[in-house]
Amino acid sequence: MIKPPLASLGGLPALFPSLSVTFDRQEARRLGQEMERALARGGFALRYIPRFTLIERRLAAFEAQLTWPHRRRGRGRAPSPGRGGFALRYIPRLTLIERRLAAVEAQLTWPHRRRGLIPASVFLPLAEQSELIHKLCTWSLREAFATAQRWSEPIPVALRVSIRQLLENRLVGQITEAIEETSFDPRRLEIQISETALLLAQEEALFALAALRDRGVGVLIDEFGADQANLVLLRRLPLSHLKLARSLIGTVLHDEGAAAILEAIALVASRFDLTMVASGLYTEEEEAFLAARGVRQGHGPLFEPLEAALSPALTAPEPRPRRRTPRDAAGPDAAEGDDAEETDAQTAADGAP
Repeated sequence: MIKPPLASLGGLPALFPSLSVTFDRQEARRLGQEMERALARGGFALRYIPRFTLIERRLAAFEAQLTWPHRRRGRGRAPSPGRGGFALRYIPRLTLIERRLAAVEAQLTWPHRRRGLIPASVFLPLAEQSELIHKLCTWSLREAFATAQRWSEPIPVALRVSIRQLLENRLVGQITEAIEETSFDPRRLEIQISETALLLAQEEALFALAALRDRGVGVLIDEFGADQANLVLLRRLPLSHLKLARSLIGTVLHDEGAAAILEAIALVASRFDLTMVASGLYTEEEEAFLAARGVRQGHGPLFEPLEAALSPALTAPEPRPRRRTPRDAAGPDAAEGDDAEETDAQTAADGAP
């Protein structure tokens, strides 16, 4: 159960929502210890708030409150999400049939020692109820841009943005700042926004998306068709891509109604010149069916062999800086002097009997 954050806890502001989960006692203790260690690496802490029954006032449960205590003010600059154990996973997106690399999706994950990669769908709903979501998104932008700059080809990179970034009109500023800091080409960026977020967006947010499109940034509706497939959005939004939900494309081969919906979406998308992307392809039959109806790109288990071959090049580590030598520390003049001394010594050696 997710609840809004309290105003303060012991004089410290609560920057995160509270979370109540029911586990058996042993599992709850183990998960709590692991989460505390992971959060501690990022400077965060858990505070346990007892919940009582009314009238009898008996202990009913504990709420684990995520907070970031500061020594003096209880607030300040957030620690780097990278220190807290978060990472970006790069998923290649390929063209259908030809299977050429079309773009790369940078997905925020939480690597866990025993449970593997915890997807963003698990922890982002909590982060979206606090300021942590802005810190995570800012870090993700800079990290993805810095990594993409090291690729040998100017491949587009796609990142999912939060509904809060859109509703609070911070998206343009965060993207612009990250682009300026990394000198990243905005034409290589695609931002993915869920259909639900776009339905809730105000006019100011739509103007922000239009401003990004004017700079060359691609705008993609993520998981389109998972809930309602609102075709009106395709007309009123400055979009470049349309990503079809797995729940829709997974039924088109045996459900005539789903196939008809897909064909209607494809017709509208072609009229507005939108690139359609398939999410979670499993079979070649699905690939052929979608490609015949105008879907150009996709990713999923069907492409895992190719993705495994491409992933090492996409996550190549940043080159380590060369160690400075005494000559480097002395500056270029010292280097020239050393070269001159070597030349004089060589001349003397040549002239020696």
